[in-house]
Amino acid sequence: MDQPNAIPVCYYELPTTPRISWPNKNPGRNFFGCKNYRYSYGFRNIYCYFFNWFDHPISLRARAVAIGLLRRIRSKEMEKRRERMRWFFGSVAIVIMVCIMK
Repeated sequence: MDQPNAIPVCYYELPTTPRISWPNKNPGRNFFGCKNYRYSYGFRNIYCYFFNWFDHPISLRARAVAIGLLRRIRSKEMEKRRERMRWFFGSVAIVIMVCIMK
């Protein structure tokens, strides 16, 4: 990975922060992004769409591997979420049944 020489500033002249992209199109790529990217300050919306890649694009094979790993992680996370929901609703059902029986 190439290390940048200087931290770029966004369109609002604010220093940007290094981030990692996770969408399927560019998984694992490093970029600088504005902290105000699609951010709202109360009733004021300050949007800054500045970003700047600071590494080289990954190969098609590496992208395919990264996408596959991301899918597996997301699948496991959804499985855990469903399990927690089952436990929660099961517990609620038991509490309701106990309250009704009294």
